[in-house]
Parts: sequence; structure tokens; C-alpha cells
Amino acid sequence: MDKGSTNEVDVLGLMEYIPNSSMPSANITPKSRPTVEENYNTNHKYRGLALIFCNMEFQKELKMPKRVATEKDRDDICDALENLSFNVKVNNDLNKEEVQKTLKEWSQEKHHIDNDCLVVVIMTYGGNGFVYAKDGKYEVDTLWKNFVGNACPSLIGKPKIFFIQGLYG
Repeated sequence: MDKGSTNEVDVLGLMEYIPNSSMPSANITPKSRPTVEENYNTNHKYRGLALIFCNMEFQKELKMPKRVATEKDRDDICDALENLSFNVKVNNDLNKEEVQKTLKEWSQEKHHIDNDCLVVVIMTYGGNGFVYAKDGKYEVDTLWKNFVGNACPSLIGKPKIFFIQGLYG
């Protein structure tokens, strides 16, 4: 594909190559263009948004231990991202609905146009394609579905970086 081409590739066709992925919800059809540039533009007004989701405690029914020392890890990653000029937003001990609502709200922000990239950090238990919120597990691929292609046009052509810390069992 030529540099600067506006052709779009249906990311749904790529989902089969992502382990443990599921299809995005029916009302979102993400589209993305292949990245042919060797470097990303990092000359926007802001470095970008960093969303931190830190789960320390879980509902008793889940029978999961408190994540010891996760507050220090959270604070360290926040300091590191702030030192890199990210706008850091911390979310502690959210339930599944709150996680999804927060991700959706931030994906709809128009000011991503002024950002270089997006960083999302998940600090919780999980494994085999899922992670835990305070009240139960959800599929890991729901973390990025609101930020790809036409689901979040202001981030098209910009890096979206997801870190997931912690496994259980």
C-alpha cells in the first residue's frame, strides 16, 4: 500500500489471529488502516492519556486474595508516565460495568486529536484471555475495542499501548 493511502482494512478479519479474542460488539465495526510509516508523529500538543486500572481488593464471593503492594506498583507507573508528560487518570477497584463505562467515555473524547498516543495499564488478576474487575472477570480484548479505528477516529494512526500486570492461578 502506498504511503498516505486512505484505504481501510477491516480489523475484524484480523481477529482470528489474536489468541482468545472475541468479536467486538455488533454496534461497533472497527476499521483501521495499515501503518506504513516507520515512525509515529510525536509532535502533537500533548504526549497523551494514560488510564490506570488498579484492582487491589475483590468481592468476597470471588475468593481472591488482596493484591499486596499493588499500590506501590501503581504509584511507580503513575510517576513514570507523568515524568513522560502523560495525563494520568487512576481508577481503583472498579467493577466490570465501571471499567467498561470508563473506557467508553475516554474513547469518545475529542481531544485525542491533540495527543501523541494512548496508554492503558491494567493491574489485576487474570489469565486465559480475561482479567478481573472487583466483581468478576471480563474478556481482555474489551479493553481496546473502543479505541481502534473508526470506534475512536481521533486515535487513528497513533499508538495505543496496553500493559496488563498480574496473573492468577
